[in-house]
Amino acid sequence: MSRIAIIGKQQPLQVREMMKKYLEERGHSADILYMETRNVVDWMDEMKGYNAIISAGEKMPAEVFETLKGDLKLVSRYGVGTDEIDKVKRQSVAWLSVMRPVLFP
Repeated sequence: MSRIAIIGKQQPLQVREMMKKYLEERGHSADILYMETRNVVDWMDEMKGYNAIISAGEKMPAEVFETLKGDLKLVSRYGVGTDEIDKVKRQSVAWLSVMRPVLFP
């Protein structure tokens, strides 16, 4: 069972709740994390222990990947581009970028 963090105020709450429900119905543990800023460094301690992060444009510099290494295996970003993600350190995890959310029935 994977432990998954869903972050990002850019995603409507309804979409984040649908993601959580979908993941939990498939046996994963998913949490919607409510954070004050878009910079993951400000709250990366709360992200320790997660195997995957579903993000909507949060800044993820090298410090994030260093702190979360070991547990973190996948980062999925909703949106275009990777300019706010450290391009060297992210190579230590699988990476997925999607243009629009997939809404499940």
